[in-house]
Amino acid sequence: MTITTLEGMHSDASALTFLNLVTALQQKLGVDEAQVPRRRKLPTRLDDGAPGFCHDSVESFYRASYFKATDLAMSSIRDRFDQPGYATYRKLEDLLLNACQGREYREQLQYLCDLYQELDASQLDVQLQSLKGQFAQSDECSIKACIAFLQELSLPARTYFSEVVKVVQLILVMPATNAVSERSFSTMRRIKSYLRSTMHQDHLNHLMTLHIYQDK
Repeated sequence: MTITTLEGMHSDASALTFLNLVTALQQKLGVDEAQVPRRRKLPTRLDDGAPGFCHDSVESFYRASYFKATDLAMSSIRDRFDQPGYATYRKLEDLLLNACQGREYREQLQYLCDLYQELDASQLDVQLQSLKGQFAQSDECSIKACIAFLQELSLPARTYFSEVVKVVQLILVMPATNAVSERSFSTMRRIKSYLRSTMHQDHLNHLMTLHIYQDK
């Protein structure tokens, strides 16, 4: 949906609308008028003598910047989500949601059982059919609701859904993005400084967990 929205904004009319909005805000806030950046001389080793390209107006310069920004946003989204790992994560979610909502899930079941050898295809199929019955009269059918249902079960009852529990565990431990790992590196740089370089690993892990999830 985001890419579709950005594609709709990728036009001369949208670029002009955006420029008019910026101009109105510029006048309202008393900011100096936008100007075309001065032309910079190329280094001698790169200069072939041909006249370089130069924007002839502010509109032309910022139109190019506008299209560059929308292109970058769309390509970044595609690079982020068109990945094998994300496709696997999506199939895990689709398997549970399709089973709960009574839709076909054989394709996801076969793919995941081939990928994860610890999953028993026949048992998982039976358990998904039972899970469908649990949500037949429910208005809410989501991953969160499925997890809450399994958490409320007693230990013997949860054993009956052992293969479904494995699927849920795979969903919970597989990050959809690398944001968590990036946060851990940033946190480690702040916590394990030059003055704390002799900190033991367990102590560091505990402090990082407290720091990253301090809101909880």
